[in-house]
Amino acid sequence: MGRGRIRSGLAETWGRKLTPSEDFTWRTVLERFASDGRPASVQEIAERIGVPDDEARTLLADLRSHDLLGLDESATTITYAYPFANTPTEHRVQLYRRLVHAMCAIDALGIAGMLGTNTRIESCCRACGGRIEVRTTPNGKALGHYRPAEAFVWYDFAYAQAAAASCCPAIAFFCSNEHLEQWLLAQSRKRVGSRLTLNEGLELSRSFRASPRDDEPALNCKPVKVGGCVKELRELSRVLRPDNPATRTPQLSNCGDLVLAP
Repeated sequence: MGRGRIRSGLAETWGRKLTPSEDFTWRTVLERFASDGRPASVQEIAERIGVPDDEARTLLADLRSHDLLGLDESATTITYAYPFANTPTEHRVQLYRRLVHAMCAIDALGIAGMLGTNTRIESCCRACGGRIEVRTTPNGKALGHYRPAEAFVWYDFAYAQAAAASCCPAIAFFCSNEHLEQWLLAQSRKRVGSRLTLNEGLELSRSFRASPRDDEPALNCKPVKVGGCVKELRELSRVLRPDNPATRTPQLSNCGDLVLAP
């Protein structure tokens, strides 16, 4: 997939300004996922933001059109809200005293920075199923302990309409280059993407999840040794960090009186 197609698809869905009501609804959804490990119901959201149920449903549908969350066929139940999944995935994140599931490997890395806390990620190599564990520091800006030492992330560029159904299923951890190559060869169609170290994956997740008011660069990682991918990722990060702060995943700070697990 070319850079132009990636940028145009993302700009169309993530580059539109949110209204104050949409932004408040979005933050409410994410805060409930973070504090309870599950999505809020339409009724809970309506009560929290102070609108009738029908208006809350409309706001959620608007957020779905921005590809910020997913709804079931009846549009009454939230199925995911990046970075959180409402059903078990291979990416399990220990957050506070509960376990949450992330939509993809990059989302798993990004939860710490979005919430400004430490997390422990338990996942597996997509090819062999071997255990992969990653710990982040309390501010979410650096890696702590991780194993195996050779673990990395495959970042897939196949964005189309909704990340959950296009690139997310292919964005995963691997434990070796050999296993990534085996997995790529086994795919029914050619995958286009980038091999990222865990540090690079964390930086990319921060460009997706960090506050747009942050003065740090959108993407500040060491070069990726794959032809064209450094430029691709930097251009992608610029698309995801427009001047409008309502177009970015908010950095949450009001998730209730949560107790951080040791």
